[in-house]
Amino acid sequence: MVIGSRVTFEGDSGRRRALTILGPWNSKPEENVLSNESELAQTILGSKLGQDVKLDDGTWRIAAIEPHA
Repeated sequence: MVIGSRVTFEGDSGRRRALTILGPWNSKPEENVLSNESELAQTILGSKLGQDVKLDDGTWRIAAIEPHA
């Protein structure tokens, strides 16, 4: 995963969550758009499809990685 990716996570009970990682000038945390310099984005960058990632609210599996549109 790289800067410019939209990542969809799947949690317990099939819950889904999506985050987009862009540059710091495009960051909009209220819209789930993270700066690549943020701690959360640093945790996610370099992860692969199917990998489990610990986020602020638990462990989530990466269900999809797509380019940001």
